[in-house]
Amino acid sequence: MPKKTNLSDKLVICTPAPLSDDQVAQLADKAGQPVEIKIDPSLIGGAALSINGLYKDYSLKAKFAENEDILKGIYEQFVQNRRSRVCPEC
Repeated sequence: MPKKTNLSDKLVICTPAPLSDDQVAQLADKAGQPVEIKIDPSLIGGAALSINGLYKDYSLKAKFAENEDILKGIYEQFVQNRRSRVCPEC
């Protein structure tokens, strides 16, 4: 179970695109503590959160990495099906 945080801990939120000032204010209000926003376009979508040494990644990048083998299998099957339609002798 994650450790409870102090109100003095800063919540760091990494997003793939900038947030508006209103969005940042809403997040800080909901978190009840200071929020720092960092931009990481490689996340693709979602967000990664870090506070007091605890880290949780809710990004699409993390989901793709978790399911890499499944995604590769789907892609290979797609390519094979596509190839058989284009060139049945291949």
